[in-house]
Amino acid sequence: MFAKNIIMLSITQNWNKESKIIYYSLILLFIASIITYFYATIVGTESYFEWQIDSKIDTIPLSIDDFETGIFQFSIQYDVYVPLQTYFGGNPIISPHFTAITFVLLILFVIICLTTLSFLNNWVYFLGTFLCISYLFMQQIDILYDDFSYSTWLSLSPILIFGGISYYFFAFSIQTSFFKRFLVFLIFACLYYFVILYFANSKNGYFYIFSYSSIAAILISICFIAFVAYEIVYGCLKLVSYNTLTGGKQGNSIHFIIIFFLYITNLILQYLKNSNKIDFELLPINPFYILLLSSLLGIYGFRDRSNMFSKVLPFYPFGAVLYICWATFCCITISYFFITGNDAIIEVFEDAIHLTHIGFGIGFFLYVSLNYKYWVLQKQPVSTLVYTFQPVSFYSVYGTGILIVMVMFFYNSMFSYNQIMAGWYSQIGDAYLSDNEEVMSEEYYGKSLRFEFQNHKSNYALASIYRNRNNFKDAKYLYEKALLKKPTAFAYANVAQIQTADNQVLEAIFKIKKGLLIFKKSPQLYNNLALLYHQINMPDSAIIYFNKSISIQDLEVIKSNKIALGSKLKFEIADTSILNTDSKNIALQTTILAYKILNKISQNNPSKYLYDSTLSPQNHAFIQNYHIANLNDTDSLKMMQIDKMILRDTLNNFKNDLVFLKAIKQFYTNSKLQAFRAIDDLQLGNDQTAGKYLNTMGLWALKLQLYDMATQIFGFASNKGEKTSAINQAIAAAESGKPVSAMQMLQSISKSDTSAKEIQLIFEKIYSSDYNKILLENDELKYQFLHYNLLNLSESQIQNLFYSINNNQLKFKSGCDLFLYYFDKNEWPKCKIFIDELEKLLPNATQKLTLSQFKIKYYIATQSIINIQNEIDKIKNSDYWYFAKGFLAQNFNKKQESSQFYTQASKKLSFDTQVMLATSNYFSKINEHQQSYEILLDAITINPYSAPLFKAYTLQSLKLGIPSFAENGLAQVQKLVSQSEFVAFKKIYDKEKSILMQQ
Repeated sequence: MFAKNIIMLSITQNWNKESKIIYYSLILLFIASIITYFYATIVGTESYFEWQIDSKIDTIPLSIDDFETGIFQFSIQYDVYVPLQTYFGGNPIISPHFTAITFVLLILFVIICLTTLSFLNNWVYFLGTFLCISYLFMQQIDILYDDFSYSTWLSLSPILIFGGISYYFFAFSIQTSFFKRFLVFLIFACLYYFVILYFANSKNGYFYIFSYSSIAAILISICFIAFVAYEIVYGCLKLVSYNTLTGGKQGNSIHFIIIFFLYITNLILQYLKNSNKIDFELLPINPFYILLLSSLLGIYGFRDRSNMFSKVLPFYPFGAVLYICWATFCCITISYFFITGNDAIIEVFEDAIHLTHIGFGIGFFLYVSLNYKYWVLQKQPVSTLVYTFQPVSFYSVYGTGILIVMVMFFYNSMFSYNQIMAGWYSQIGDAYLSDNEEVMSEEYYGKSLRFEFQNHKSNYALASIYRNRNNFKDAKYLYEKALLKKPTAFAYANVAQIQTADNQVLEAIFKIKKGLLIFKKSPQLYNNLALLYHQINMPDSAIIYFNKSISIQDLEVIKSNKIALGSKLKFEIADTSILNTDSKNIALQTTILAYKILNKISQNNPSKYLYDSTLSPQNHAFIQNYHIANLNDTDSLKMMQIDKMILRDTLNNFKNDLVFLKAIKQFYTNSKLQAFRAIDDLQLGNDQTAGKYLNTMGLWALKLQLYDMATQIFGFASNKGEKTSAINQAIAAAESGKPVSAMQMLQSISKSDTSAKEIQLIFEKIYSSDYNKILLENDELKYQFLHYNLLNLSESQIQNLFYSINNNQLKFKSGCDLFLYYFDKNEWPKCKIFIDELEKLLPNATQKLTLSQFKIKYYIATQSIINIQNEIDKIKNSDYWYFAKGFLAQNFNKKQESSQFYTQASKKLSFDTQVMLATSNYFSKINEHQQSYEILLDAITINPYSAPLFKAYTLQSLKLGIPSFAENGLAQVQKLVSQSEFVAFKKIYDKEKSILMQQ
């Protein structure tokens, strides 16, 4: 109620309805401008800048499959992706929309002022109209057109249009109401700017108009600042007089003098501190809040002195309207330059506030002292007399104030003029930058720096342009200049970023620490500092600064970085609730997935980012982590998404990684053959990474016991530069029963590889040891000797070695070797012996699964249907289960079911000779010869060293009537078997061929 009484009753209680509507409407706009003003001054110039994120995708090797072959452990590795996100200051925020709103509001208030001035009938009309038209003239609309022949008329158009309308109302249409006049101005303004902007060369033409006229807006605002500069001193006087009038004891001249001198002294100290003359102040009051207080007090101050100037500019209603328009215009202008980060103009306004409030404040104090000394001493209510009795003219206030301001202005070498020009050119540079005219914006930012080389905005904007051109040297120089007077955390971050890219990590750390001395509450700088310490292998310091950053502001980027660091350094995250967040931040979700994978935490993972329409580095990282976390997920829709991503990646930024991921998924879910084919295609077009891909394929072949194939693939990988493949090739050769080749390979690389030398010594001992001496050695050496010399041992030697091993683990491994050895030779009774021996060893869960698979293989080979039924549920999680189900269905004449299971088995077990031969024979028996042929074709593709498969393939090719393929298969059989075995098979081949020829 108090505010309502003050604003509405005490000022407008005797006004007519039209005047009240106008005034209240403007008051609402003024209040809105004050809110914007508060926001702008609180946020400061940093609203011109924006934190952006530079995401570097790091990788952590992960073993996705560990297996054992002979005496060696192998690991198939894949990378887990973790984004490490660094903050940096982005390009300047050029907001055409905000500029458009400001431009419209300023034009609106100029129109209101022109409307109001047209009611006055004295020199104030001419002066005010001149100022308004000057603002419009300064817009320089001719720059929006290429044809300069009309530039004169375009420049004069606001004078002719708006000046003409104003003079018409002033001289001829005196009785026209305010609303009608305003409506005419508004219509012409809308038409004028619509035509101007519609035919302009730039879509942001208003940005240029506003920017070129901004210098006029600055000067008009400075005039308002001067106009209200003594209002606080007058307010103090009124407060003292009010106390005197009501009998208060405090109301006397001493109080007024003390308050005045404290106020002026503080202003002087603030100004000197801002000018770097001193380094202290009495009371750090924001000068822009001083201006706001002066503006609000000025409403009453202007009303109080209206009696003195009633014949020139009465307060009711035109003075009040002009005052509110002027005050709002000033608020909006200052707010704009704050929000657009124009530090040069902000400093101009700071100096203007300080200088005018000092100068005009002193002038008002002298005016009161000279005119009303007697009443002050008598403790009379001087505020009621200030604007009535005046032996010394009130204009002396303005004269004294202007004199003091000019003296201080010239004393400071007219630095404010340089700042105005610097800020103006910087604003024009923004206009060109909004139109992507980098060359022109660069020119104007350069002009700005010639007037004030330390202004932050122009240095930062120009540095950003150079950084976008990859001119990091000049960008760093300009960012450093931006830090000289008005530093920002953004510039510190950018300098450090460039230093880091130039391998100056320690310098970057020092730069960030220097920034933190000023910006102690910047979580972004702490985050960057933590990452820099991580980069120089100081994880403890990195964790400290991550925690410091999170304590200031709990940002998801920083959480993501901390989890990424935890993943890399393998330490536990204390707050596990973050691992279940439903955040939409893809980087955070990616690092959470990485942490879960590395720590073997099995939980539901969000899949929404799999279907993102973009394929950014972070989205790609999430896809990789998601599929590795769900390696055994057979969802075909998710697999299809990988194919879509591969097709979408037209620039081939991530194609190789996605194809490799798809191959990994295929190997562990659907089809091992497709996985082999994908890797084979992938290595052909990628010389630099071919060795990595081939080594993975070689490990797969080794895991599947395709030793000859593994030997060949590791050889290819070694030739492509994959160092570990050379040793793997030798081990694969040893596993395939080729000790001589294995030793030759190891000898060739052992001179430069200590690991190869160690393995060579192991093999030399195994191959050169005497059987009788081995029986006296430890269990480990017995197992090694048995495993690598199995093909060269007699039956009795095999039996003696096996039963002499006492260690259950080694005995189980030996028993597995012997089962497979006799299974390949079709010696079923001996297979049964070793199944029984393995069962006696009380195997663990993993070994039990292996034993159950052996039993199923044996029962299928011996046609033991009942035993298969009893054992089959024990291998339900195994790929071999599909083959067993197919076999059972076949024996129970369930054609559809058996076909379905055999098809699945042929895809999942394409490396297993027994399975592929059995499934091929089945489809051949039911006259599905084409499918039988395709199964065998897949089988020889993944296992090109199996003689039984090539024999079956050759005969099946004959059945399909493709003799050329059959001839090729026959030639391959000849390479794989002995001469006697080939002769025997050739007879079968010729017989089948003659039968087919007869048909």
